[in-house]
Amino acid sequence: MKNVLGKIGLLMMMAMCFAKSLQAQDLEKKKLQYYISGKDTFYIYTLRTVWCIDKKQFATDLDRYKYNQLKYNIKIVFPYVKEAGRIVNEVNAKLPTLTNKERRKFIKQKEEELRVRFEEPLKKLYDTQGKLLILLINRETGNSVYKVLKELKNPVKAAMYETTAIVNGLNLNEKWDAKKYKSEEEIMEDFEMMYGYAIPNSN
Repeated sequence: MKNVLGKIGLLMMMAMCFAKSLQAQDLEKKKLQYYISGKDTFYIYTLRTVWCIDKKQFATDLDRYKYNQLKYNIKIVFPYVKEAGRIVNEVNAKLPTLTNKERRKFIKQKEEELRVRFEEPLKKLYDTQGKLLILLINRETGNSVYKVLKELKNPVKAAMYETTAIVNGLNLNEKWDAKKYKSEEEIMEDFEMMYGYAIPNSN
């Protein structure tokens, strides 16, 4: 099962390179402002946002255990999810500048880089972590893995990978729904704030 996850996971990372663009989460740099009052100069500086999160309450110890297990598994796949988003930005910025020949060479080079970087780590994922990876990459990029495979490869190969995934308990066509996956969304938002991915709301 882990070998299947490794192959499918690696394919996902490759496929997401060529998914539709993901908006970059770049914070705008602002110049230091000031004002003068009499003989005094007062500098205006916005302090880093500090996130305060209420301690989550659970109805039972079993609910607490399940939530903590989910949080642990998301923490494992979180770096891969964010790397997928970064790669989407990188590739989408590069491809429009290339000729068809250069594009094929670039794609081949990028696929090999991804294979070297991710094949072995992805093989080590457990079933639950692999399913989360598929789901959360969809959250990050806005595209299902099956849709991207269909566009990148062809419908026949996409169907073959989907069949292999289904046999192994995976769904490459699953779409992200924040309302359906409330706990997953909550945990992802917590990690994004913790590791500096979230953009503070100015309101």
